[in-house]
Amino acid sequence: MYGLTGKVVKADGKRLIIECDNDIDIDKLFEVGDGKPINCDIKMRDNRLITPLQRNFIYAMFRDIANFTGDTPQRTKEQLKADFADSQNIRPFSLANCEQELATAFIHFIIAFIFEWGIEVKEGFEYMLHDNYYFYQCLLHRKCCICGKEADIAHIETVGSGRDRRKIDHTKHHFMSLCRVHHTEQHTIGIQTFMSKYQIIPVRMTYEDVIELNLASREQVENWRNEK
Repeated sequence: MYGLTGKVVKADGKRLIIECDNDIDIDKLFEVGDGKPINCDIKMRDNRLITPLQRNFIYAMFRDIANFTGDTPQRTKEQLKADFADSQNIRPFSLANCEQELATAFIHFIIAFIFEWGIEVKEGFEYMLHDNYYFYQCLLHRKCCICGKEADIAHIETVGSGRDRRKIDHTKHHFMSLCRVHHTEQHTIGIQTFMSKYQIIPVRMTYEDVIELNLASREQVENWRNEK
């Protein structure tokens, strides 16, 4: 394998022009190509750095998790960063200047950890209202996305009375998880007012999500796929 690094200087349709950081070893290039076009995978680096909102949320979660476990925020930070780096097979990273994409992945790792261990979130909720992954985890764990209490899965779009929900392809709809109190409020004030009031980001699920949440059986999902 012959690896190169560089910068994208021009993009046009399906063509990408890259200026390499170092001189290209032409002999090596022809050797690995064996006289044919060379297949390659190109990974773009995120030039955007972690935002203050992301960083504030991450440190707020360190505090909440530390309060729950009885550990210190610093030790919690070190452990979570190490666990995340191991799970992603990446080198240690700094929260001072890491890429925005990496920060988002780390946040999702922390959110999943919080739901897995039932940790109460006291700080940082503002960020979660901007991240669809939080609302997705609420659905998976059947927690109200507003208050955190036990929840039901609610459709965003009106399904319609009298329709057989077993025959509805749920992957074509959007969902949120609401406790009985907030579900009742949603019906009382109307869906648009409710969504705006609580800044809810609706979730669209995959076929596997639908099966995992027991919204449909695998047989029903296969029927939906065959009808496409």
